[in-house]
Amino acid sequence: MNKKLKQGVQLMVAGLMASPFCAMAKKTQQNIVEQPNILLFVVDDMGWQDSSIPMWQETVPTNRLYRTPNMERLAAKGVTFTDAYASSPVCSPTRTAIMTGQNPMRTRISNWIPGERVGSSEVQKHLVPEWNVPGISKDQLTLPQVLNSAGYFTAMIGKGHFGEKGAHAADPKNLGFDVSIASHHAGHPGSYYVPYGKPGSSHHVPQLDAFYKDSTYLTDALTNVAVNMLDSLSKHPEKPFFIDLSHYALHTPLMEHPELMAKYLGLGYNRTQARYASMVESMDASLGRIMDALQVNGQLDNTAIFFISDNGGLVTHGGNAVDGPYATSCFPLRLGKGGSYEGGIRIPMLVSWPGVTPGNKRVSEPVITDDLLMTFVDMTGANLPSDYVSDGVSITPLLKGKHNLKREVPMVWHYPHYWATPRLRKINRDIKPYTAIRVGDYKLLYSYDEGKAELYNLKQDIGEKHNIIASNSKKAKELCDKLVAHMKQVKAQTPLDRKTGKPVAYPHL
Repeated sequence: MNKKLKQGVQLMVAGLMASPFCAMAKKTQQNIVEQPNILLFVVDDMGWQDSSIPMWQETVPTNRLYRTPNMERLAAKGVTFTDAYASSPVCSPTRTAIMTGQNPMRTRISNWIPGERVGSSEVQKHLVPEWNVPGISKDQLTLPQVLNSAGYFTAMIGKGHFGEKGAHAADPKNLGFDVSIASHHAGHPGSYYVPYGKPGSSHHVPQLDAFYKDSTYLTDALTNVAVNMLDSLSKHPEKPFFIDLSHYALHTPLMEHPELMAKYLGLGYNRTQARYASMVESMDASLGRIMDALQVNGQLDNTAIFFISDNGGLVTHGGNAVDGPYATSCFPLRLGKGGSYEGGIRIPMLVSWPGVTPGNKRVSEPVITDDLLMTFVDMTGANLPSDYVSDGVSITPLLKGKHNLKREVPMVWHYPHYWATPRLRKINRDIKPYTAIRVGDYKLLYSYDEGKAELYNLKQDIGEKHNIIASNSKKAKELCDKLVAHMKQVKAQTPLDRKTGKPVAYPHL
């Protein structure tokens, strides 16, 4: 790693550890059971099957395409969640849900930032409703604030995308992170090659100029920063840490890792597949380097690692007619990122918590990224304000081998927007404004464009090919009533009728 940057990170960490706040925080931990370090490893746009770990009961073609030995290594130490969900089919709503513990339906951060503006004039059936474009506000409680109060050092490395340019949440330090590196308002990098986008442009990744000389690939650069930070934190074992390492990969622009591309071309992949596979492997190598650093520093036995994606895989574009049009597939799920079915929201999720999680355990209990804040609170002994409302639950019982989480707030997805271009939506009719709810094995989905509800039994029909609403009217009504009651409680917005400018009706049968 660049010596200047390494020294900078070391000084930054040392200075924070010596601050009066940290000294005070250490005292507050005397009566708290030993707190684990937490490393949240977030991948952008990684689909449910974009690894060598089958998430379904069967191995599918994509599991054979990708090389992810370090994900396998992590799974061997912990729990694989086969029914894990992002909070949204696009990135910002999921990322802000992780930070706040609140679903996009409640926060109204319901699209990628900045996304469409209110009343978009683009040709579509409905208009875009008012939504929270600026992102997380000053008065919202955030995960780093909660963990800071429990004595944790908190750091954000990589993609944030918590607020639009110039807004409060554009800078993760405004959300409570002690340190933020290479994180800003943008949702994807200008390039994975130095200088990571044109300097001064909106998508230029900041604070990584130390890597320009060695032409370090972006995923490797972020990993170098994280590894060096772990090295520095190992000198302060008395203080637990929370690190959110959020890779820009696998988001477009799809740009191959230079050292890995030839291998996949040699295996007969088309150029788009090879490019994407090299990005997957470099991401997995990052995970391996993180685990190795934790091991060398003596931190691994007290560090819980959570591996997640922020939404489903990109299956609609990213390639071209010459190289190959599609990078990946979410099969057996329907469509992928931005879509209204399982492919847009099911994600790979692995958790290893040494001394707690059993190895090689697969859990089919549905979980969602809304759950992470409450889980981390449970793990760390942190306190929450009495008036705080979360849409998630702690999944620590599942990590300990217990089952049947009790959810007071239903598991919902709310996307009253039009993702992608009109051309892509014309090809993929599953890209549409929708709201959905899952209870047990059943999922009810309501399309605002069509004004119709669909019901699926996911255990029997994971591909959502058979709408069973006609033969299961009682179950459909049960889910619809539960969904609408929650929507009314949080005052969820719906698309606007193009003619009247008024919100269209809530889901109904």
